[in-house]
Amino acid sequence: MREERSGFFPILESLVSEVKGAEAAIFSDAEGESIEFCGNMDPYDIKIIGAYATILISQLRTRHNSSPHSLIISCSKRTLVLRKMETYILTLVLRRRTYTAGLEEAVERAAELFIKEAGIKAQP
Repeated sequence: MREERSGFFPILESLVSEVKGAEAAIFSDAEGESIEFCGNMDPYDIKIIGAYATILISQLRTRHNSSPHSLIISCSKRTLVLRKMETYILTLVLRRRTYTAGLEEAVERAAELFIKEAGIKAQP
């Protein structure tokens, strides 16, 4: 367990505890590097998921000339919820089939808190 936590950790911790079925969450940058993460999974696995989330968003932007605001990916064992924030990405890892009604609101709240904590100015 890491000792040093950033101001982003409480945002992720709240998201993971609030969303039913959540196993982990990570904020990553445009290069796929971990900014902060939280969860009940191996830290290495969380970081890898965050890096791949960045690749997925980048490939959609490059290949399809679109930059999704959010994306939900259902896999065989887990569901990934990706939320793009400027050049950052929030990835929430859920147990499969645990998508709940309050999920989108919880992710949006976490994204807004991240933007505020990071001091990102809203685009006009």
